Amino acid sequence: MRGLKTRLKVVFILVVLSLTFYSDFSFSGTVQFATDFSLHDTEDNLIRLNSYKNKQAVLLFFWTTWCPYCRAQIETLNAQYAELIKDDIVLLGINVGESIYKVKRFLRDHSVLYPVLLDEDTYVAYLYGIIGVPTYILIDKNGRILFRDNYLPELEELRNLNLSN
Repeated sequence: MRGLKTRLKVVFILVVLSLTFYSDFSFSGTVQFATDFSLHDTEDNLIRLNSYKNKQAVLLFFWTTWCPYCRAQIETLNAQYAELIKDDIVLLGINVGESIYKVKRFLRDHSVLYPVLLDEDTYVAYLYGIIGVPTYILIDKNGRILFRDNYLPELEELRNLNLSN
């Protein structure tokens, strides 16, 4: 029994050490680039992500009409929209998995200042590995993903992320 406990301790230590080594050297320095996509907005204009490449940074906001956190974030994004434009950051709201009719009905009752794109079949959400909303992805003008999370960073943090690249 004592030999088994010793072996288990050794295995545990080796696993912890290997995970530590792996996490330090695996993906920490890897640059992720944004995958290009094209989606229609609510006015049936086709918007392509790569049309902003080498021109402006892009903040993607994945959301749904039924998400209470998303609704609160829409108000915050509306309030910050002019500052984002001034900082040369394009904001694109991407509605995930809902019909154009449902989104348009929502937009009649809720003011949204930025373009809303429709990912009705959730393909773009799948491409970006979106598993919950809201999700924000900041892409610099060279197409590198600088930020990805379920919260909206402060404007100053967005500026610093965008300017550092």
